[in-house]
Amino acid sequence: MNSLNEQTTRIKEFEKFKGRFEEKKDQSDHPWTQDTVLWKLVADELYLEAESMNGNDEEKRALLYHQAAHIYMVTGNKDLAGKSYQKITNEGLENPVCSK
Repeated sequence: MNSLNEQTTRIKEFEKFKGRFEEKKDQSDHPWTQDTVLWKLVADELYLEAESMNGNDEEKRALLYHQAAHIYMVTGNKDLAGKSYQKITNEGLENPVCSK
């Protein structure tokens, strides 16, 4: 990801998915498991990108960790969500959502 526009687009796509997931998750004829796995991969990518920044652009790193945590929560990966939020806390990053 190179720009805020790309991150915004990702968030919008995720919100669409989240709405579909919440609406349809109880219907067994939909492949929500596949969507969940794909979104976990997106979250993993966001998390790893934040990890690879090594102290550069703390605001962007915090946003990436936060986005990953949000996706993990919605897809049922609460442990990974906690790990992402813990990174924000441990590294002294400002939570991008709470600080605005």
